[in-house]
Amino acid sequence: MAKSKKVYQIPFDDNGSLMSYPLRKYVRDADGNSRIWVPNLRDNYEFEATMTYHGFDNGIRSAHRIIWRDDEGHTYPMFISRFGEALEAHGMQGKTMTGWWMFMKQGENFSLRAVTPKMKKKTAKQKKVEPNTNCFVHSSAFESMRNERNALRAQLDQWDRVCSTTLLPSIYHYISSIVKKENEKDG
Repeated sequence: MAKSKKVYQIPFDDNGSLMSYPLRKYVRDADGNSRIWVPNLRDNYEFEATMTYHGFDNGIRSAHRIIWRDDEGHTYPMFISRFGEALEAHGMQGKTMTGWWMFMKQGENFSLRAVTPKMKKKTAKQKKVEPNTNCFVHSSAFESMRNERNALRAQLDQWDRVCSTTLLPSIYHYISSIVKKENEKDG
């Protein structure tokens, strides 16, 4: 039996920035009473924007993320595992990417995600696929799975090359500029 996709809402803080992990916390109201603060929840939606690289975050529970900022100053964390997909979909001009975006949930964490042409095709009418009742794996099915695995390996290799040539130098440059400023203050 096929699993249906679970519908979920996306958490935003009071400033309109995406929350990667929706924390509920106690705050004091104007009368000094303690009340629980709940994130602003919105339905998932697609939007077009120019995102600028704003930083890198280790996050809660070791969820490594890239932080993007839009033209209005809102921040959006992106799982680092989705960065390669965004590069393929939108490309990068300096520190910016322009294109269509949406949100996703992985476990308890939320992330920005690039909308790719492949995703647009999936929203079109799809054929119903009947489950395979044959318990033996046909050689053509095995070959297909092997080809998928090899394609995924190629994407991971491409991701490693992109990180080592694009992302890591900008992170190194950012850190060394901070160290240089600190040295200038001290010296």
